[in-house]
Amino acid sequence: MKHNRFFIGDFNSDFCQNNDTHSGNILTPFLKIVKNKPKSLALWANDLALSYGELWAASAPIASCLNEIVQYQKIESIGIIANRSISSFVSIIASLAAGIPYVPIHFKYPLKRQISILERAECSVLVLDETNASVMEKLLPKITKSVFILWIGSENIDKNFKIPHWHRLVSVNATAGGKPETSNNRAACLLFTSGSTGEPKGIRIKHSNIISYVNSIQKIYKPNETDRFSQIFDQTFDLSLHDMFVAWSTGASLFCIPDNERHAPGRFIKKHSLTFWFSTPSTIALMQSAKLLKVNSFSTLRFSLFCGEPLSSKLAENWMVAAPKSRLHNLYGPTEATIAITQTKITKKLLNNVDTTVPIGFPLSGQVAGLCNSRGNFIMVQHGSQGELVVAGNQVTEGYWRDKQSTKSKFISGPNGEETNNTKWYKTGDRVVFDREYGFLFLGRLDDQVKIMGHRVEISEIETVLRKVTKIPTVAVIVTPQKILRSPAIVAFVGKSKLSPAELKNLCRQFLPWYMIPQRVVEVNEWPLNSSNKTDKKALFKFVEESIG
Repeated sequence: MKHNRFFIGDFNSDFCQNNDTHSGNILTPFLKIVKNKPKSLALWANDLALSYGELWAASAPIASCLNEIVQYQKIESIGIIANRSISSFVSIIASLAAGIPYVPIHFKYPLKRQISILERAECSVLVLDETNASVMEKLLPKITKSVFILWIGSENIDKNFKIPHWHRLVSVNATAGGKPETSNNRAACLLFTSGSTGEPKGIRIKHSNIISYVNSIQKIYKPNETDRFSQIFDQTFDLSLHDMFVAWSTGASLFCIPDNERHAPGRFIKKHSLTFWFSTPSTIALMQSAKLLKVNSFSTLRFSLFCGEPLSSKLAENWMVAAPKSRLHNLYGPTEATIAITQTKITKKLLNNVDTTVPIGFPLSGQVAGLCNSRGNFIMVQHGSQGELVVAGNQVTEGYWRDKQSTKSKFISGPNGEETNNTKWYKTGDRVVFDREYGFLFLGRLDDQVKIMGHRVEISEIETVLRKVTKIPTVAVIVTPQKILRSPAIVAFVGKSKLSPAELKNLCRQFLPWYMIPQRVVEVNEWPLNSSNKTDKKALFKFVEESIG
């Protein structure tokens, strides 16, 4: 790992966006496997198993239909109802094969958010079938702009569903073929994340961004065609790209965990002999609470990867016991940097030498990371340096969709105003400290810093102490806004604990000053997760509002 005084990582030949190593279509390796080993298992979902040949046979007619539409009308993007069904996976493959970015619309999103995303993404095609019919009935009348409805379900759509007359219905010809687009200039997908303005922000992820990530992951973990990957993430979450394309670029199998098992997937891991596990720490925290992390529970796992949230050392230690043959890695990366841009291997030595949270490590191949101070200036990266983490490389996206102002504020030039390889740096909004042995250590979000009675308070620091004193990973802290109470108040949420609220507060006093002690402690029986399988703090805020109101 090279160390420039302003950044960690290597601006090498891999860094160039137009390098042949990262050009092309992310689907190219998948199509090679379709040709050479069509009978190999590609996907298990909804109690159905599809080989590579079968998965492509289901996708190719949709891709062909899209290619025909493109001949006489420009398609900016394709809307897909992301319900992790067979049809949603098939639609994603077809969109990529046609060279048109897909926009996943979560089937449980509020109707207004679904419409907002479709309109902002300028979707002109919506792929639908019976599995998302209930969504379709509510959604289509609200879409005022005419769109192509690509129907991939049964032929009797008109008997069951009313399609508004201004939309154009196209039934896919099951005998048609499909020719994949090989250009990497277009985006692979357009994902929407929460925005500070209340409107979701669109992030275009290019084929080359994903290819670069997949190449790095393959070098580190060396997956093979006998591997069996977990798929627990919603398709609106960029971590789902890892599941699909690391598996399908290798010839491995992807196992989609059913919704009713996602919070307790232990039985599924054992039943299907999974070898690659990838989830947020919240998922394994729930497994621990359900006492599913028993000795050698998951003996088939070769690799266990965690991303999306800070990973507690205790949780990693307990997973080691449950999966003793598995190598553990902690990954980090915002959507703007494509899935994950740093990683660290978790060892017993590392867990003995770090405090309560596992480091996020060093940049992946061809990526770089640096630090900015509170004024936005780059500072030297040396042992003990703290600041906002900034990243660059061929995984970093080009900015926000149709949002020049947000792009300008978050994507900046490099040290001294330089743009190496015409690439911008992305300001992550995360506070980190650099350790020469373990890389970057996550300290918390810059926007999680609040003022309590004139004192600056880091929410992540309180959460760290709560994990230490309760010895459980499911903890969260929110600070109530003034619209709820006259002054901000710290509310701590914990999973099932043997400690009473009074006992917990007393233990916190051993580590925290008086103004950081939670005024209220709430025990949560069913820990709330959002669609990305992270702790749902919006649900916790809602609980406080309702309980006080």
